[in-house]
Amino acid sequence: MPQFENLKKQIFKITSPDEFNALALRIFHYQYKNNSVYQKFADNLSVNVSGLNHYTQIPFLPVEFFKYHKVVSGKFEPEVVFTSSGTTGALNSRYFVKEL
Repeated sequence: MPQFENLKKQIFKITSPDEFNALALRIFHYQYKNNSVYQKFADNLSVNVSGLNHYTQIPFLPVEFFKYHKVVSGKFEPEVVFTSSGTTGALNSRYFVKEL
């Protein structure tokens, strides 16, 4: 997954708000293309994917989705799965982490 690795490397090279914005938009497009749950969510919101020009226009996935869907980009075996603390009797959110 060279695109993913390249995006990871760029995160710590950001030196300006414009670079942050550009990278956030690239990550959004990566997630939209590789995360079916996120893609369906954005499509249901009728997000104009090619029309976004600022990170503040990127829709946030509601936390409830992490309770009912496996939210991942691509296929991988998670190194770890974090769960929310939740409340007694409630369904906890799950976060599948590719690598720590």
